[in-house]
Amino acid sequence: MEKQKEQFLKDYYQLTINLLEANEVELIEQLLQERGLCIEKVTELDQRNGAILMSEAIKGELMRIQPLERKLQEKLTSAKQKILAAIGSLQKEKTIKQQYGEPVAASVSGIFYDKRK
Repeated sequence: MEKQKEQFLKDYYQLTINLLEANEVELIEQLLQERGLCIEKVTELDQRNGAILMSEAIKGELMRIQPLERKLQEKLTSAKQKILAAIGSLQKEKTIKQQYGEPVAASVSGIFYDKRK
């Protein structure tokens, strides 16, 4: 069982490295799902054993994974911030368009019509 857990953790490590290098949304989503499956398998092994399996090799794998997890968290947080900023910008643009409606051609008489609702 320990060898299986160690292999799942190695797979998890490799998937995490791939995630750090990935830039396509579909690929990131797929890799996150595969990592989730690895976590489920590790949890299942621990539950079948009745205790958390922890050998020196497993501890070593976990220590290798830890810094990658931090980098991945930073990358995902940064991506989330960019997405939220883009959404905010679009919402602001939509609000402005709703307030003013379609732009009106400049009036020759010098009168300005404010189309805000």
